[in-house]
Amino acid sequence: MISIARRGALLSVAAVFALLAILPAAGNPPFKTIDVVTGVENPQGVPSVMKIDSGGRPIFAFFSGYAGSPGSGTVDVVRCNDSLCSSSTRHTAAQDVPADTSIGLVLDPADNPLVAFSYNVPGSVSVRVVRCADPACAVAGSANYLAAGAAPALQVLEIALTPGDLPAGIVDHPGEYALYWRCTEPECSGAGGSLLTNIQGIGSDYGLSFGTDGFAVASFNSGGLQAAFCESDDCAANDITLRNIDMGNAATGLHNTVEIHPVTGFPVFAYSDGATGDLKIAFCSDVTCVAAPTIQTLATDRTQGRGISLTFEGAKPVVASRTEDAGEDTLRWIRCLDAACAATESFTIDGPHQPLGITAPQIAFSEQPGFRIGFYSRESQSVRMLAAAASVADGSDVNCDGYDEALDAQIILRALAGFDTNATAFAPCLLDVNRDNSVDIGDALYMRQRAAGLIPP
Repeated sequence: MISIARRGALLSVAAVFALLAILPAAGNPPFKTIDVVTGVENPQGVPSVMKIDSGGRPIFAFFSGYAGSPGSGTVDVVRCNDSLCSSSTRHTAAQDVPADTSIGLVLDPADNPLVAFSYNVPGSVSVRVVRCADPACAVAGSANYLAAGAAPALQVLEIALTPGDLPAGIVDHPGEYALYWRCTEPECSGAGGSLLTNIQGIGSDYGLSFGTDGFAVASFNSGGLQAAFCESDDCAANDITLRNIDMGNAATGLHNTVEIHPVTGFPVFAYSDGATGDLKIAFCSDVTCVAAPTIQTLATDRTQGRGISLTFEGAKPVVASRTEDAGEDTLRWIRCLDAACAATESFTIDGPHQPLGITAPQIAFSEQPGFRIGFYSRESQSVRMLAAAASVADGSDVNCDGYDEALDAQIILRALAGFDTNATAFAPCLLDVNRDNSVDIGDALYMRQRAAGLIPP
């Protein structure tokens, strides 16, 4: 039997259940809400974009309307000085940008931001690229053209760097066609592109990544979720292979993203099912998805995922999305418990908000800070970040998987009830925090009592 008090007394079954109040609720990981920038006028609700640099520091790019005249404004870059953004620097990458812009952000190998944004004025539309000369973007380069056109609007839907450090992006004329456009040199003083699709779903998101062969992989909706696999650097029309990823219905994949799996090197797609609102994930078993992908459903309730973002915790996918249900917006975080997503944990981590009260989230993971999710809150007029706070070696993360989660609660409850007689076998992270000269389940209980305010620190 396992004692939980200094005198070694066991709890009764009733007392065990009474402790549920101070054990973590299932599906409720600890996230800290941080308003990185406040007072940001963004009348169109342009999504902010977030990346994490090599030192674990979040970097944001966002639109900020001019005071009193928010129909135009600046595209600014904020660089956090630590993983929780306790302080930061803010610099302007571009000025006099129309408020209906769209923004992309990528970091080069030196952590210098590259910002892409759409510039739409009557009779002249373009997507422009600014390459910062330093990680804080204190010195921004010229806003060079990535693409230009004469349609009502252009959008930059994804931006990335090729393996040769050249900016490349997916741009589209909404409801007409989508292009893959690549700069011919790092500053983007020249660029060229090719057509990806002219049968696109109106309002479709796009994903862009680069496969292990160095060529672009793009995802989009065209009668379902499709992917374009480029077979050359410039993705010329005769060098594109189209694959059907999930053609379940015409609205499948209107919201989607693609990333390359860090272990297998194969594409992974996260996307919404337009008919059911389900959030799904598709795993390719080869570099160009020749074989039909394996599809798993991640969530079915209240999903209708918008602005889906995908990252990996080792081999395990993690997805964030904005959900809409009954006139409310929330942010959902889904963590796969295995590489194939056969088992998952799903959490609502922010909200509810008023409709369109938040923009599409971007999730990133780094071993140093953990998970970070960035978005713009129209309600608070702030660029906001949710920071996952994993408990390490303090008695909360008893199974040492980096999370203070429902599984830890189950381990503790089993031990308290006397089912598991070897606490340290199931809880190797335990310390003697209650100073009773033994490391046992009582130490984990002590930490949770402190967290609940039942024991003073």
